[in-house]
Amino acid sequence: GDAHVQHIHFGGGSPDILTPDQINRLFAALRSSFTIDRFAEISVELDPRGATQDVVEAFAAGGLTRASLGVQVLSASVQKRINRVQTEEQIASAVSLLRAGGVASLNLDMMYGLPGQTREHVIETALFIATQDADRVATFGYAHVPWMKKHQNAIKTADLPSGEERFRQAEIAASTLEASGYLPIGF
Repeated sequence: GDAHVQHIHFGGGSPDILTPDQINRLFAALRSSFTIDRFAEISVELDPRGATQDVVEAFAAGGLTRASLGVQVLSASVQKRINRVQTEEQIASAVSLLRAGGVASLNLDMMYGLPGQTREHVIETALFIATQDADRVATFGYAHVPWMKKHQNAIKTADLPSGEERFRQAEIAASTLEASGYLPIGF
C-alpha cells in the first residue's frame, strides 16, 4: 500500500495499437491503483507508423518521459521482405511528435542481418538515425526463429546474410554510429 512506482514501461513494440481513450483510461487506472512518483520514468516502445499525434499526446498527458522507436531498416526492399514498410518521413514525424510531447530520452532501434540486407543498407540506416538526434541507438541482430515466430516462415533462409556478413554488418553499424558521435556502451 505504501509502495511508490518509479518506473512504468509499455513494451512489446506496439502500445500504439491502443486508442488515445484507452491510453487515458490505462493511465487513470494506474494512478488510481498505485502511487506513482512525481519524477517517475514512464517509457513506451512505439512503431513509427502508429506514433500519431493523438497517440503521442495521450502518452504525453500520462507523463511520458522516454520512448523507443523501431526504425529497423530504411531499405524499401528489405522492409517489404519483413513486412514493415515505413518511410523516413514517418520516422522523422514520430521523433518530432515525441520531442514536442516532452520526451527527454529517445532511443531508436536498428537491425542488421535481415533478409536481403547489405552493409550499404546498414550504413544508410545508421546515418539517417544519426540525423534524428536520438539519445541512444540500440542495434539488434535479426534472430530467425520460425519455430517460435510463425510469421518468419515467409522468409527464405537463403535470403539471410551469412554469419560472416552479419558480423560485418554489426561492425559497420557500430563504426558508422561512432563516426557520427555515438559512444558504444554495451555488447
